[in-house]
Amino acid sequence: MKMKRVYANAFKHYDRTVYCQTMEGGHFKDFLKSEKVNYIELPILDQDVVYYKIGLKKEAYALIKSGEYENVYITDSIPLDMNWNLLVKDCEAQKSGKQPMEMVTKAKIIVDKACNDATKSTDDLFEVPKKPDAAAIRVALAGMGYGIDDLKQMDHHDIDDDFWKKLVTKKDYHKKSAKAARKQPDEQQIEEEEELER
Repeated sequence: MKMKRVYANAFKHYDRTVYCQTMEGGHFKDFLKSEKVNYIELPILDQDVVYYKIGLKKEAYALIKSGEYENVYITDSIPLDMNWNLLVKDCEAQKSGKQPMEMVTKAKIIVDKACNDATKSTDDLFEVPKKPDAAAIRVALAGMGYGIDDLKQMDHHDIDDDFWKKLVTKKDYHKKSAKAARKQPDEQQIEEEEELER
């Protein structure tokens, strides 16, 4: 069987064009060799990605998915989030008529990880883990090296507004505990009063 390329539609992934094609009767790398196109296999263990140049200036990256036929996803740049799996997922979803996905913000990824880290785990298989409160999430963020001010400076449009307000607003208990501390006499004052009574 002769090697041939069957072109599919072009898709958009984070506003970059991705061409999807299927190789029948051969492999994409063999096709590049037959066209005398040199390529570099990128040092990515979980994906088969090659970099090559077409002519003197045009650069391309091809993600190769092997199966009964080889599916190849070709783009002129590495995905902005460096996640090749999401590039494939996005293209496959668009084949089914879905809209291109939007890139998740770094703030959202940080907050999601902090929520996961702050969730109380349990050994009881029947007990549902408790949702972390804002204070626990802030502690988890600090453990990751981020503060609320760091997150405020990042794009965070994809974080739920109500959740965001709870996370960035310090509760009144800080003020209440400060007032309570002012109302309570300190140990030195108590000792002085006790001495006067003697």
